[in-house]
Amino acid sequence: MTTQRIFFGLLPLPVVRDALQATIRTLETEVGGRATSTATLHMTLAFLGERSGMDVAVALNVGDALRARAFELTLDRLQRWPNGILWMGCRAPPDALGALVTEVREGLRQAGIALAAPGFFPHITLMRKTRAPFEARTLAPIVWPVAGFALIESQRQPAGPEYRTLKGWPLT
Repeated sequence: MTTQRIFFGLLPLPVVRDALQATIRTLETEVGGRATSTATLHMTLAFLGERSGMDVAVALNVGDALRARAFELTLDRLQRWPNGILWMGCRAPPDALGALVTEVREGLRQAGIALAAPGFFPHITLMRKTRAPFEARTLAPIVWPVAGFALIESQRQPAGPEYRTLKGWPLT
């Protein structure tokens, strides 16, 4: 049986991707590690993992039924987890982000689809396998006007994952 590795996520606008990439470039010499490619910068809302074609169709229906409002996300927090992942997030996530995540996850639950990753923590992975000491910090904010969300397929490749948007939906 063929499966697809999928997740619901937010894909940054080009200007936001460029700002994130500039942040990565300034940190590369400080922390080492492997930078996330510009094409795969995203914020995961709900990770579903490997799914059958039937589950993908159900997830698409969940996205079709969702009605949520657009919002602004202010990325201003830089931190690293003990596993070496350097990430950027927001000190004050907007209520509309929480509402979108709740709607996606509740829609999936009602459709009978269990999530592969149970929790949600708003962040964008900037780098992996960082090694140098690092102190969490606040940065000049990157303001991200979030106007839509998508169901995305992650295809594993030798050089790292490649993403393919299966379908995107606007936020009102």
